[in-house]
Amino acid sequence: MTGLRKSELFRLSWDWCDFENGMLLVKEAKRGSSKMPMSSRVKDELLKLGPRPSGRVFPGHFRALSGDKRRDPTKTLTDKRRALANVLEAAGVDPSGVTLHTFRRAFITALEEIPGVSYSVVRALARHARSASDVTTHYLFPTDERLRQALEGLEARLFGPSNVVAFPVARTA
Repeated sequence: MTGLRKSELFRLSWDWCDFENGMLLVKEAKRGSSKMPMSSRVKDELLKLGPRPSGRVFPGHFRALSGDKRRDPTKTLTDKRRALANVLEAAGVDPSGVTLHTFRRAFITALEEIPGVSYSVVRALARHARSASDVTTHYLFPTDERLRQALEGLEARLFGPSNVVAFPVARTA
């Protein structure tokens, strides 16, 4: 779990992944470049995808007239809604009303609900700008290790021993 914005997720390149230090270097971000720690789970999952020297982690398709649908690692995935719907349907989840931003909101909310995780850690992992009106946040800089601990705690809470995400089910009227 990273809490990346959808634009950051789909532009994620292999050269942004520092596996040696366990860090993601988000180079094309809303607020400019930033770094964030990878949890051990994120690192393992990215390694399973097979790191390459360059190209997108989630590449787009060729847009050839021939209908060629091979992945092009230099292109950004364009049909994000269809890709998300396919993943949700494969997992047996109704994709109605679920967007990529749903996961970012759930990430931030779940972090905030973990006992001992401070506002400054949540803000840093969400990579939100410091508010000019909140002077205290200008003095709060959680360490990379504290951020990584929060990510590990979030994953333990959401996945538990079953490795299945436990998101609350939306109720319909």
